[in-house]
Amino acid sequence: MNEQRYHPLWMLHELWNVLREIVSFILFYFVVIRNSDLWLFTYGKYFVLVYFAVRLIAIPVQWYISTYQVSSHAITVRRKGLGEQKQTVPFSKVQHVHRKKKLFHKWTGTTSMKLEVASQEDKTIDFKVLKLEDADWLEGLLVHLPAAPDESENEVEETKAEEEISPDEEVEPEASYIEEIEESRHVHFTPSMHHIKKATFSSFSFLAVVPVFGSLLSKFEKGTGQTIVFSDFLNSYGDTWWKLSLWGIAAVLACLVGGFIWTYIRYSRYEISSDSEGIYMKKGFFEETSFSISKKQVQAVEFRQTFIKRLLSLTEVKLISAGGEEEGEEVNKLYPFLTVQEAERLVQELLPDYKVSNQMHRLPRRALILRLLTPSWVWIIATPLLYFFAPYGLSEYWAWLSGVLLLLVITSRVLDVRYSEYTINGSIFQVKKGGFHTKCLLVKRNKIEEMEKSANIFQKWVGLASLSTTIRATPVQVVKVDDLPSHWTHSFEGWYLQRGEEVERLPADSA
Repeated sequence: MNEQRYHPLWMLHELWNVLREIVSFILFYFVVIRNSDLWLFTYGKYFVLVYFAVRLIAIPVQWYISTYQVSSHAITVRRKGLGEQKQTVPFSKVQHVHRKKKLFHKWTGTTSMKLEVASQEDKTIDFKVLKLEDADWLEGLLVHLPAAPDESENEVEETKAEEEISPDEEVEPEASYIEEIEESRHVHFTPSMHHIKKATFSSFSFLAVVPVFGSLLSKFEKGTGQTIVFSDFLNSYGDTWWKLSLWGIAAVLACLVGGFIWTYIRYSRYEISSDSEGIYMKKGFFEETSFSISKKQVQAVEFRQTFIKRLLSLTEVKLISAGGEEEGEEVNKLYPFLTVQEAERLVQELLPDYKVSNQMHRLPRRALILRLLTPSWVWIIATPLLYFFAPYGLSEYWAWLSGVLLLLVITSRVLDVRYSEYTINGSIFQVKKGGFHTKCLLVKRNKIEEMEKSANIFQKWVGLASLSTTIRATPVQVVKVDDLPSHWTHSFEGWYLQRGEEVERLPADSA
């Protein structure tokens, strides 16, 4: 692809963002504090107006001086002004692709795209406005990138990426290539109405109707100047038991219907698909979010269960990669209300190498005894605090509160030992841990960056040890399992040392 500027609608997108800031400024300066005589507000608004004028002028200038170029091995972003800023990212560093279509993009037939990179030094490449066909082509190019298995090959690719892109290395979008990729995708999961109903109850989304109703009621009172007293409402419309019952039933139905509508909007268009090289997830009703990752970039697979989900035999699956995760976004999670059997089947279909084993080893009984005898510093510190600083009305119950806290600590430790399991299944290390909330991690041997064994004096007496494994992710994930049998940790070390032979075979196998 020849060096080119961003989509012209990028300027309209930035203009919209600036106009929203201007509206907020006008409301603050000319409505909220319009009668203030403070010099900071009197003269400050003129400086802010100048600031917004500069922002508006800078939009077409930034569009004109910013360009990007895609080659067969890297993407380069340039900004030419008084100086020149250049960022070149090899495709091998791109961990996953995050796309989002807001209402602006739907109206204009475009999309936004973020390329999340593994290195902390490299910035995420963000296309705020991109044509759909260009986004599909670039996503397919990244997901179907040939693997660079060893570090030396990565270093060569990074050096090559820093060089100028020659015309022979430029690549252009091809409609046939995009169609071929889309046709090869297989859809593994779309939620049925049964899934939506189950998600409504297990997520407690029907309770969200209560604060929404309270917010609407507050806005009504502010708009009309009338104050609604709940007791007066009951005296007028709930003076008999059958009226109260009807109002109660109506409130419950409103919560259930509202929760179902909210869940339907959020999850009805969920789709999980894959092809031979990549995994694709898509969700959103009004605003569409999609996530794609090359199967080679998946560092680990994690199953999560809250206490409620464990009671309902539900789980959620997260694909761990070395790319960053945008705050508030959960794009790398599969549908979060799958049954355990559905989740295991889906992982097996998406990533055949990650086989879930149902035959795992539990921690020995001496691990429970050791944990129960270990003092809880949370309880030790909290007890005197409850005695001296208990809230008003609870000071005489400090002993009961301390006892409840101790019971929770003991229960958490018992559940942690009960649900902690581990095993080695071929080249997969599978470990499960947690008390009230559990996590089950599957990681391939060649994805474990390092391992560490340790044992304190008490663990040595009873033949136990702790094991820590480090997985390449953002942030780096360290999985520590305490109180494993010492002989098993020695076996794990021997198994992990075979990783070197496995990595050495990768270049030949990939060839």
